[in-house]
Amino acid sequence: MISFEDKTYGPRFMREFQCIADRCRHSCCIGWEIDVDEVSLERYRNVQGPLGEKLKQCISEEFHSAHFILGENERCPFLNEKNLCELILGLGEDSLCDICREHPRFRNFYTDREEVGLGLCCEEAGRILLTQRAPIEIVDLTENSEHVGTPEDTASQPDESITDETLHPDGYLASYENSDGYLTTAEKVFLSQRSQIFSLLQDRTRNLEMRVHDILEFCGSVPLRFDPVKWGHFLRSLERLDPSWDEEISLLENAQNIDTSAFYAFMQKQGREVEYENLLWYFLYRHLSGAIEADGADEQTPDEEDLRTRVLFAMTSTKIIGYLGACHFAANNDFTLDDQIELARMYSSEIEYSDENVEKFLEYLSELGLYPSA
Repeated sequence: MISFEDKTYGPRFMREFQCIADRCRHSCCIGWEIDVDEVSLERYRNVQGPLGEKLKQCISEEFHSAHFILGENERCPFLNEKNLCELILGLGEDSLCDICREHPRFRNFYTDREEVGLGLCCEEAGRILLTQRAPIEIVDLTENSEHVGTPEDTASQPDESITDETLHPDGYLASYENSDGYLTTAEKVFLSQRSQIFSLLQDRTRNLEMRVHDILEFCGSVPLRFDPVKWGHFLRSLERLDPSWDEEISLLENAQNIDTSAFYAFMQKQGREVEYENLLWYFLYRHLSGAIEADGADEQTPDEEDLRTRVLFAMTSTKIIGYLGACHFAANNDFTLDDQIELARMYSSEIEYSDENVEKFLEYLSELGLYPSA
């Protein structure tokens, strides 16, 4: 169980996560290059005995960058025949290098705090996200902290430069006394905007389609018109890792006559329509903060165009996963939670975990003028 530093925020369910190790169907110890940080490398150099010898043989330090040398079928050399980690078995969890200890967590950094989440490339992370039934909350994850609230609620100092005109009319920035904290004006504006977006998303008095429309209106965009065939062609133009993803892309390219209404009626009857709210929440939470660092951002405001593009990225990602679910339902007259977890895992692995693919995706949405008819 990982502990969190002071001023670390994230969804409440972060505390639920624990690696399922040998029960995982898609081990993160297979098929991924594993870099070794300097501190861990120095520790591994001092390990004695057979495990120490194996560490010396299985770490490459070429080009001043250390990494484990993958074995047959791209398996980590320390993943044993039972799919358990030899380093944990021999040295304990504290022996893991940074990337292994942190995965599948991602972090977004602000001036005086950070936010952490669980990436969907991990099936256990997907299970936790998709089975949340209450609206997802961002909480203070500091060890032993019971504070429930968002960074939006805990902007550390009032900023007189933020006026009603700076924010959306319904926006607000509550604050509490914390002499150690500081957020830039742009960060405060962004967190207030994001708080409004999450509020709209989680308004369950309206159906999800209406909530999506509300968010787009808030951001100054228009409703999405989604053509699965065109998006299938676009996804095929990106870098791809797993042949199974090609099969999913083919489903989109041939989805002209898929009855999505029957699928979503099935999901509603199963009480599972909240899965798409949670997916959209995840993509927004993970990707919106990039608007603060975009070229058009300044000290006062995030880049509004980039923010809208990232909102559309989140919505399109959710829509693609939804259409793929409809394709599977049409073929099998069923669609299980495991099916959903696997679709989310594949999409995340293929798109989110390739910086190049995310960049091309955002560029494509931007080229569509933020009014995609695709």
